[in-house]
Amino acid sequence: MADNNGNPASEDKDIITLVDEKISDDADFQAELDTLTDEEKETKLQEKKAELIKQEYSEIAKKAKKDAELANNYKIRAEKAEGEIKKTPKQEVKTNDPQLSEELKLIARGLSDEAIEQAKVIAKGKGIALTEAIKDPLFDIYQKDAEEKRKKEDAKLGASKGSGESQEAVKAFQSGASREDHMEAFKKAVGK
Repeated sequence: MADNNGNPASEDKDIITLVDEKISDDADFQAELDTLTDEEKETKLQEKKAELIKQEYSEIAKKAKKDAELANNYKIRAEKAEGEIKKTPKQEVKTNDPQLSEELKLIARGLSDEAIEQAKVIAKGKGIALTEAIKDPLFDIYQKDAEEKRKKEDAKLGASKGSGESQEAVKAFQSGASREDHMEAFKKAVGK
């Protein structure tokens, strides 16, 4: 006997509840009971309940057997995989790529990814090592150019709120201040 979702019941109380639900939902069986006497109804009901409970326990046993077989299969597969892993010798990861170790050195020096890519271009173009490329005048020019761009970007961001502008000047330029307050604040801001 299974519940409404097709799952077998797992406890006796669940089985009895499911059996009662099945019996009450079985219209043909209910019609058959209406034609019987009370004693016959009780006997027929007990027989039907016993049959349905037996079916439910049978389904539970089948499911348990299937689950045990699956678990055993998984265990066998896991043991087989472990055996294969033990048979294969451990392979050490070795890199024969000198450029990778040079890149790691440049990263350790604090160079950005863009700077490392530029150094790779220079190294490839001139046929030199990556560590030699950062000493090249072209790389120096790249770094100076990148520094200038960074400074220009920083300048575009403007002054921070704590840049030395006094709170008095801020208040003077706000609405509600008199013309004289605005003029005085302007002179202070311009430096007159």
